[in-house]
Order: sequence, then structure tokens, then C-alpha cells
Amino acid sequence: MAAWLDLVSENEVWNLVDTNRLGELVQELPYPKFQYPSLLYFTGNSNRMKALRALFPYNNITRKGPAGLIRLHLSTKTAHTQSPILFAESSLCLEYSLGDSKWLKHSTTKHRSFSITGAEGLLPPARLQQEVKRQLVLP
Repeated sequence: MAAWLDLVSENEVWNLVDTNRLGELVQELPYPKFQYPSLLYFTGNSNRMKALRALFPYNNITRKGPAGLIRLHLSTKTAHTQSPILFAESSLCLEYSLGDSKWLKHSTTKHRSFSITGAEGLLPPARLQQEVKRQLVLP
């Protein structure tokens, strides 16, 4: 699973879902108390995946699974170093796979859901996605 953040519409209310992917990746590091990860964020069109495969050739970035709004990966080449690299990626375009994390309701994975007040019907999905990325990921 690479989904980190997702937008889920339930009962005409948008929720931002944090799948706890970041926490899981940090805890799965070989020495989490002594490693200091960096987080890189990549956004773009289909060429983004080509660039990520070139930058992180040891990662299986295109593996299928719940996509969500933003996906988070650990660079396998740097996982055992003092400064491992985490990289998040998303599309510039409208994500049609939103809500993939709905399956988490029946999961034992810890996740958090935050209601996005005022977003009900006011913003089209594409604009809402852009605002979440702009205000929460790129502060």
C-alpha cells in the first residue's frame, strides 16, 4: 500500500484520510530512533513516473494498490542509511482513484479522518484536490 493521504466523500461531506503510511514507514526503518528521514514531494503528469523510476530504480513505484490523493514511498537504496529518503508523489491532474482508502474502515491499520468543513458542494473535486495539496502538503 502506498496511499498516504486521500480524499473520501461520505454523505456529501469530504474527509481527508491520513492512512498512517508515514508512521508505518518510519517505524519500519531498521533504526527508527537513530535515522533522520528526508521527505521529497513530486507532482506532475505521466512523465513523473519515468523520472521517479530513473531517480529511484530500486523501488517498484508502479505497483498497484490503493492510490489515494498522495502516495508515499521509502527509497529502498537509502533505507539503511542515517538519512533515508521518503518521497511522496501525486498527479497534477484530477485523481479519479480518490476514496481508495475506504477499505480502511474494515482494516486494523490506524488511520485518521479529518472532515473538511465548508467543502461540501462548494469546490469541484479537482479544485479541492489542488487546495489540499497547496495548503497541507506545500505549506
